[in-house]
Amino acid sequence: MIKGLCPTCGGQRNCTVHGHLLVAWEDDVHPVYGTYDHHLLQCNGCSTVFYHLNEHFSEHTTHDYINGEFKETPIDMITTYPAFDHIPTPSWVPKLESVDFQLFQIFNEMYSAYKSGHLILASIGLRTIFDRTTEILQIHPGLYLDEKIKQLKDEGFIGDTEANILSTVVDAGNAAAHRGWSPMKREFDELLNSIEQFVQRTVLSVKTTTHIVERIPPRVKRPKK
Repeated sequence: MIKGLCPTCGGQRNCTVHGHLLVAWEDDVHPVYGTYDHHLLQCNGCSTVFYHLNEHFSEHTTHDYINGEFKETPIDMITTYPAFDHIPTPSWVPKLESVDFQLFQIFNEMYSAYKSGHLILASIGLRTIFDRTTEILQIHPGLYLDEKIKQLKDEGFIGDTEANILSTVVDAGNAAAHRGWSPMKREFDELLNSIEQFVQRTVLSVKTTTHIVERIPPRVKRPKK
């Protein structure tokens, strides 16, 4: 049994191995090499049978700081068939770049994790998006979650229902970060939809208008007659 990126569940799941072939290669001229790790897997959660390829390339690595020293770690390049569902980025997300570049960048990294099936990382990203959004709305970053939620309600940004939903989004992000919780794809979709609506309704409606006004040249005074 191994962990595999199930295209139906949309995340790393325990899978039964029904077939395996490891193919190593090495360039005849240049000092580069790699492996193709082929698996035929069946998800132990939803029973989907799928092809899973994990490709490693000697020049595609990262470095981790372990026991006081940097160690080179290969980066997994995963392909599945059937493919993980295509997830389009909402059309309004690029507008965030001119409003708050940091929030725009966090969204992009969260979507990248989501589209790769890394739902633990994507869930942590939702929590980070919430924190950055509250900062944009002038909520003090040092407040506890319940205090941030209360201030958002007091200032009219959210109602009771959305307060409960956003608390769930943040709790899910904390569980992913500290307890390794991984949501099902449908669960993550619900969390993502909630944070998208919150950001689109508050940040873009409040900040974009102000941003545009600041860029409009002032009126030229007419000469006195």
